[in-house]
Amino acid sequence: SAVSPFVLTDSSGEVVAQTIRWIDGTNREVRFDAELFGSGQVLMLSQKGKAQLEGLRGRLSLGVRVERNVIDESRKKVSREVLAEA
Repeated sequence: SAVSPFVLTDSSGEVVAQTIRWIDGTNREVRFDAELFGSGQVLMLSQKGKAQLEGLRGRLSLGVRVERNVIDESRKKVSREVLAEA
């Protein structure tokens, strides 16, 4: 939309979708020995937006996944754990 690149409107100007991305913690290039951060993204659709998208692409398959990755000081992934999935 003209207001935000993360807000999508239809031809009538009605908001039909919005995406939000977040980072909790620092997630910076300069890291400390022990640092926690998380990130995620969500796409929210109005009922009208969902209907429009399904009209173009077919029935939507919705899913959620939460995972935790542990990375050491050399940026090597030490472990990955799936905490929730639906």
